[in-house]
Amino acid sequence: MAYQLEWLTVMRHTKSLVALLALALVAAAVAPAAVSAAPTAQTTVEQNPETGSAVVTVLQNDTAVENATVDVAADGNYSGTGTYRTDADGAVELPEPAATVDVNLTVTVDGSSSTTTEELVPREESLDALVEQADDGTATVTVTQYGTAVENATVAVAADGNYSGTGNYTADADGRVELVAPDETQNVTVTATYDDLTAESTTELATTEAELRVGVTQQSGGVEIDVTRNGTGVANATVDVAADGNYSGTGTYRTDDGGDVDLPTPAENVTVTVTASSEGDEATATETLTTEFVEEQKNFGQSVTLFIESLRGAGFNGPPGQIISDFVTNNNPGNADDAKEDAPGQAKKGSGDANETDESEKRGPPEKAEKKGDDEKNEERKNDERDEKGKEDKQNGESDDDSDDDSDSEDDSDESDSEDDSDDGKQGPPDHAKGGK
Repeated sequence: MAYQLEWLTVMRHTKSLVALLALALVAAAVAPAAVSAAPTAQTTVEQNPETGSAVVTVLQNDTAVENATVDVAADGNYSGTGTYRTDADGAVELPEPAATVDVNLTVTVDGSSSTTTEELVPREESLDALVEQADDGTATVTVTQYGTAVENATVAVAADGNYSGTGNYTADADGRVELVAPDETQNVTVTATYDDLTAESTTELATTEAELRVGVTQQSGGVEIDVTRNGTGVANATVDVAADGNYSGTGTYRTDDGGDVDLPTPAENVTVTVTASSEGDEATATETLTTEFVEEQKNFGQSVTLFIESLRGAGFNGPPGQIISDFVTNNNPGNADDAKEDAPGQAKKGSGDANETDESEKRGPPEKAEKKGDDEKNEERKNDERDEKGKEDKQNGESDDDSDDDSDSEDDSDESDSEDDSDDGKQGPPDHAKGGK
């Protein structure tokens, strides 16, 4: 009996579970249809360049939609208003408008609607000639019909002033014609012709003066200033160089035929302001110059040589001694901190002798010091030759069979010769030559 009751209870629960599963299946089948929505349709409009009629195409997921509803309304007088159905290609053809008009196209697909606004233009007004001027002053004419480039269209250019770009042109494959920059600002009228269509537009073309530019470039051998206009070097431009510190390159210069000016390497880090002017135009550049290149040189002597060469390349005409001395003092890593105070050519504080300062400023370049060093070496070599010859003369005197007096006389002569050498640096004749008198 208990077994039967238990079986009946299980059966009741099983029936309830089956009923719940059936309801779930029904809900799952019905729910997607209730919440799903058709994708939004895309609408395109193109006018035929030969007839002026408009073709409206309806697409969904890039596929043509047949039997879509297209409602056409206009903000003006248009014979194409009404309701249409798309054909197998998803297209509807609308008539050419009598005048330019905006139409509202409402497309409905599977109960979902979307609206777009399009401008329709009559064929006789479909040709356009657009003129655009570039930054360099040149201009481009673009001929289109219903937004599509027109190849081989004829373009006539006229101007109200003296313009070298006037004349007749033929549009290229992109419907374009290139015009030169005008020498003066003026109105230019462009008339485009294609088949039986004509388009005309008037545009002001402005003269564009080339911009003057100045550049500052530091190199291992010095500093270069470049003055250009439209990427071409400007000769005989005026260049003014100012600095916020001690820099020997400050002053006024003239550019060479290539538009360049060479300046010396700074003895200390400094910021320079370079102003170039030519034919009423002016350009300014600011650059920080450093002594970094000196640290990159393995041989400090080579650095000094490069500095001297940069002075020459910059056309420095004054006495270079003081500038070279400052460069060596400020950049030689072996100098002590107080080397600047005792640097050659600088007047000591408190000396009160202005002539010393003037003479130090007038000191010549290191080439003189090098020449002096060569003279000292030549003098030492001559002294060595005289000493060697004196030794040979002495040896020759000792080998003779002369008396001790003669030997003593020769010794005295040698001493006398040595004294003479110390007095005037000139060696006299040997003793035996004297005795021949």
